[in-house]
Amino acid sequence: MADEAPGIQNKGMLIVAVVLGLLAVLIYNWQIQRVRAESRGEMVKLLRFERDKKPGDEIDAAKDLIVQEVSKKLAAGLGDVAIVERGETPKKYDRFPVNQRVLKGQFLLNSYLTYEASRSPSARISDDNLVAMAVPLREAPGDILRPGDRVNLVAQVSLGGQPTKPERIIEDIKVLAVGGKSLRENSFSDNPYAREEGIAMYRAITVEVSPEASLQLETVLANTSGGMRVEVLSPKARPSPRAGKVNEMVLQRLGPAPSRRTGESPLD
Repeated sequence: MADEAPGIQNKGMLIVAVVLGLLAVLIYNWQIQRVRAESRGEMVKLLRFERDKKPGDEIDAAKDLIVQEVSKKLAAGLGDVAIVERGETPKKYDRFPVNQRVLKGQFLLNSYLTYEASRSPSARISDDNLVAMAVPLREAPGDILRPGDRVNLVAQVSLGGQPTKPERIIEDIKVLAVGGKSLRENSFSDNPYAREEGIAMYRAITVEVSPEASLQLETVLANTSGGMRVEVLSPKARPSPRAGKVNEMVLQRLGPAPSRRTGESPLD
């Protein structure tokens, strides 16, 4: 029996070693899973294109889009991605036209979509006391601008014969339509670098303003150099206390409205 004691002891030590080894593996795997969970964070569902699309093509959700789950941190770095909320499906984007060339594998961004393209702008005026006014643009932020956005309008204004300088003309007004859109000739080129340069540039937008502001903006436009420039507001931005009101200081320095018959400003 004395001879068997070392063998029993060795078996006991072996069992202890195996148990400790299993515990170490379990602890290691637990730590790895914890680190991975922390790095992934909260998960969101995004959409990837399964086929190339050309500007103007409508999305067939069943054939064009697949759902991919990524961490919220990663999604935040991808731009204005379209997130599939709980209870939604890719079918939500069915028949939406894309406004630029997209390639298979790209994530769907909200800026790729043309919203409510088939509806008349006048059908979307939010208040019976407001009107829709077309505003010529000198510079626009391309495909980021969409109907429903809130914007400021900035212009180079000539005041009292002085050199032109930029002035914020009106703040926090709603865009009803983005029109006069043109694409550079190389938008449909097979060269991928040329395709990236095919960003839409708009010649005009339609905005929602009061009848009074509409006439005031026309006065300002008669004294601007090359139309307006657009500043797009964040959807989370607080309403401006000057929302929808034309800059009074600019109006005072411009004086009376331009002649309807000659189209000439009294300041010219």
